[in-house]
Amino acid sequence: MPEATAIMCAEMRDYVYRKLDSEKEEIRLMDLHPGRPDDPIAFTIYHVPLVPPSPSLEPVSSTRLRVVELQKTLSQDWDVKETVDGRYLFSYVGEHDIPNSWSHPVPGFERALYESSHGQGESLYEPVYEALSYTWGTVKGQRTANVTGEDGRLSQMRIGPNLDCALRYLRNSRQIRPLWVDAVCVNQDDIDERNAQVKRMANIYSLAQRVVVWLGEQSNDSKLGLETLQYLANQIELGADNSWGDAPGAEHPKWYSSSHRLPYNEGTWSAITKLFARDWFTRVWVLQEVQLAKHAIVQVGEDTIPWLVIRKCIIILGRKVDVPKELIALVFLHRNSVGARLTLSFSNLMYWASHHHCLDPRDKLYGLLSLVPPATSARIQPRYSDSPLRVFVDAFLAHLDSTKRLEMLRYCRYEQKVPYGPSWIPNWSIDLSKPGSRPTRNILGQPAGLSAAHTCLIGPGTLEVTGVRLACVSAVAKIASGDAAEAFQTIRQWQNDYVKGGTYVGGGSSLDAFLQTIFRGRFKDRWPASHLPTLSEVRTAYLDTVSGSPAQALLFNHLESEDIDGSALFSTAEGYFGLAFADAKTGDLVCALLGCDRLVLLRPAARGGWLVVGSSHVHGFMDGEGVLGPLPKPWKIHLVDIDHYLVPQYVNTGTNEAFLDDPRLPPLDPQWSMTTRQRTQDDPWLFRDFRNAETEIMPEHFLCHTMGGIVAEQALVKARNESGLYPGFDASVSSVLSLGTPHSGSPPATIRQYPLSNREHLGDRDSQYLA
Repeated sequence: MPEATAIMCAEMRDYVYRKLDSEKEEIRLMDLHPGRPDDPIAFTIYHVPLVPPSPSLEPVSSTRLRVVELQKTLSQDWDVKETVDGRYLFSYVGEHDIPNSWSHPVPGFERALYESSHGQGESLYEPVYEALSYTWGTVKGQRTANVTGEDGRLSQMRIGPNLDCALRYLRNSRQIRPLWVDAVCVNQDDIDERNAQVKRMANIYSLAQRVVVWLGEQSNDSKLGLETLQYLANQIELGADNSWGDAPGAEHPKWYSSSHRLPYNEGTWSAITKLFARDWFTRVWVLQEVQLAKHAIVQVGEDTIPWLVIRKCIIILGRKVDVPKELIALVFLHRNSVGARLTLSFSNLMYWASHHHCLDPRDKLYGLLSLVPPATSARIQPRYSDSPLRVFVDAFLAHLDSTKRLEMLRYCRYEQKVPYGPSWIPNWSIDLSKPGSRPTRNILGQPAGLSAAHTCLIGPGTLEVTGVRLACVSAVAKIASGDAAEAFQTIRQWQNDYVKGGTYVGGGSSLDAFLQTIFRGRFKDRWPASHLPTLSEVRTAYLDTVSGSPAQALLFNHLESEDIDGSALFSTAEGYFGLAFADAKTGDLVCALLGCDRLVLLRPAARGGWLVVGSSHVHGFMDGEGVLGPLPKPWKIHLVDIDHYLVPQYVNTGTNEAFLDDPRLPPLDPQWSMTTRQRTQDDPWLFRDFRNAETEIMPEHFLCHTMGGIVAEQALVKARNESGLYPGFDASVSSVLSLGTPHSGSPPATIRQYPLSNREHLGDRDSQYLA
């Protein structure tokens, strides 16, 4: 007996991973063995190559028209859009109320020209497997699984209790089920392998036959929640352009409307809320796992629904007026991430990650890397051996290098910076969505215009930036907190302390400037197509409430939507009003930095340079006034929707003409023209590319310190004078940016236009050093 026991223990050794062959592009898969509910979990682990297939292996339709082609076959009263699952939806846009349809409105129109071939043929790609999306959960109470290696030998592996539970529900009773599960198929103790596999997540999840989202075991009302969501999703369709409407054949075709109330009782709302409150929705990794999936299902115990149901319901519930606040808060966290197309920029992806969970803070970045715009992700190499601070710094610099923008600074707050890290690096390891941590909202202002950042990393932790000093903080009010009613009392105190009447330094009345600051310019006056109130309506409601009239619903609803909890009003020595979530102090500078879409508060550092305190909103500087000067009369800015992006239009109130070009800018030189290209997810809401018509060369900018700038300018003059040796060089150089250095007596940064014959004076700019 002792001898037999010894043999059994030797056979049940811990599983030992074999190295993956990177040249063969190998991954590991596991075949989950069949079993009864109480049988031990058992699976076989093996290596397979995972090589993206050739397009010729994918089934294609040779007859199906594109949307733009199909639209030409319709009358003006009909529209066609592609849905998120690839079908064409026909919508009547005329005066009559005609339901949406899957059929072309022209009788007899050939269906093969518009019906999707999706699902009519199986992909020839191998290996065939499903990928699991789940929460790791606690490491306590680990279970033992039996593992069969490729050599046929039996061993064991410790797995988490949540994975053990998921595998018990996923295994079949009679046949194996091929799966990819991160905790099993990646050697978590091999840092080099983890680094390599993070870059392969896009292929692993996109090439899986299906992704299974495991939410956990059934509860007493989980079936009710799933069935309710399924029925709601059957009433609506979600377009690939993030539009929505009634589904063909819907029993309740008005349910998609934001104003239509859903007929759910308290128990039904509670069941839905509990589903969205499950831990899976709080994980960082889940976003890329479902976004990359060709097909996905959601499983709770033995019950399943398509992932498309969840996507539809998150979008619709987030638009409804009668949804319980607890549920609204849950779906709001996912609205921007589960739409028909992922349009989140890198900085917004990182913000999303900040209020989702992962065991390793480095995974705030690595858990989203497959969704990061290619220009930035190509500059990021996963290294789990690096500290989280090093990872965050490298991510910031990679984004800055690829976009030439400093929008990441909007998420910085000095009081919450990474320990021992520079103030210009956001601390992604904390929840930046909480009051006092989130950035100031911005209704598409551009304090530095549509400018590119001019920066230089001049030492470890020190970034040189270029911008304009606008104002100096002279007084800071107490921080607002609580609900709308409490916030109103704080705002009233702010008014008593800081608003003295008369004309505001930036124009208009001081009261209007105060309200513009509190609500950060979010009025219908600026965004005519919105449902926001006008400045006049808010002013009247505010004065009525201050005078003792019953609380005005319009005012309090707008206050609640703006959510100023955790922010504070400040005034400047120059007479401006500002609002900041950061801990502003007297002496802080308000600066517009080139390439940054927020005003930034800077504070002198004890050892020289400047500390990033946080972002702010200062009325009178949000539309580039500090860089380009005030908008001349009779111009004003309106926000308009162009291809589902809000962009500013400059409206001449005298002629009612509207233009996209800023009237403060000089005419474009005749040899330059604006080019068009496809938008990327990391592009700002308004972007322009220009090309030289004579040389077809994109403009080059030389970035130098002061002495280097002198040398560069002399070299450019020489190249210009010897144009025969350097054809086209003269026209391709746009400017020399000469930055001042920390040495005593150096001049401030200047921008020198080149060539001199086309020189335009842009003025001096301050060079700041962020520590």
